[in-house]
Amino acid sequence: MRRTKAYRLIFVGVASVLLGGCSGSSKANMEEAAEQPAVVDYTCISNPESDKQIYVILKNYHGAYWEKVIDGITEAAKKLDEAVYLGGIDNETDISGQIDLMNQAMEQGADGILLAPADSNSLADGCQKVREKDIPVVLIDSSINSSEFDACYMTDNIDAGEMAAKEMLELLYDAGNSPTDPLEVGIQLSSDSSQAMVNRVSGF
Repeated sequence: MRRTKAYRLIFVGVASVLLGGCSGSSKANMEEAAEQPAVVDYTCISNPESDKQIYVILKNYHGAYWEKVIDGITEAAKKLDEAVYLGGIDNETDISGQIDLMNQAMEQGADGILLAPADSNSLADGCQKVREKDIPVVLIDSSINSSEFDACYMTDNIDAGEMAAKEMLELLYDAGNSPTDPLEVGIQLSSDSSQAMVNRVSGF
């Protein structure tokens, strides 16, 4: 029952946005953002008096995609009896900030954690620590390089990469390029440590 209630936030809140893509940032903007911490402290968005607590930890707050995620979580929170706390980092480079938020959630007695991991490797140990305390962990947008989670809701990123490649070819042909012409395509990643990004490049 405890895990089922924790998952309800996912089913109601983010199912409608998983087919979307993450909004990108320019390299200059990302480097500037990386220079300072970007932790967004937890805010209770529903039922603060409840003794059951779900913590949502995002990896970004920018762009239409994440706005939809936040809207979905907020809407889902209104339908739950549990207290839902929303926090995260304001760019995907502040990995330590996201780890600190996970530790804070455990210390405050989280009954479930919904995490959008900013780094597939660095967040694996944190997820293991959470699950060792019998706290369910549900991932969205990206997975981790570990099996230490209870469920993951994300785009099929290899398939998304294939779709992007096909669309790119169509655009190149429409621009007058021949299928036999040697062409170069640049790929700019928002993060090279995200499994989602790695899979999209593999699919491409």
